Amino acid sequence: MGTEFLSYVASDEINQWVSEKLKRPVQLRWLGNQSQRRIKHFPDNPVSFADGYPLLLCTQQSLDFVQQHCLHRSK
Repeated sequence: MGTEFLSYVASDEINQWVSEKLKRPVQLRWLGNQSQRRIKHFPDNPVSFADGYPLLLCTQQSLDFVQQHCLHRSK
């Protein structure tokens, strides 16, 4: 088992848009509905990209909701 595995790449239009927002070249990828990525010590448990280098993308509305929920809980 090496470091290569099947993944899908977002369209050029999407990658360009995200790259502009982050002010650096990026390429969004995903593993599809069923990950084929395995690690040596746990070959029966498929993993994803987020296991090593997570970057969470969310909407402003989702972020606002979480922040508001946290404010209510801290009072």
